[in-house]
Amino acid sequence: MPVLDPVLRKDREMAVYQIRLCRTAYAFTTVDVEAASADAAVDRALDYSGDYSYSEKDAEYSIESVIEIERIEK
Repeated sequence: MPVLDPVLRKDREMAVYQIRLCRTAYAFTTVDVEAASADAAVDRALDYSGDYSYSEKDAEYSIESVIEIERIEK
């Protein structure tokens, strides 16, 4: 979905940029793990972490790259 603004183009020279965005989400869940030790419980929880449902609480956005792909002359 391009974010192009024809109103801005009338006033000045513009360009179209390709921006690579990164969304890092933070989600949490609590699980009960049966294991012989706390370290073993952590290992087991990580081994099965993809099998749990998570409640996303927060996300951060960052820019990975910016590339000019088209120069627009008025």
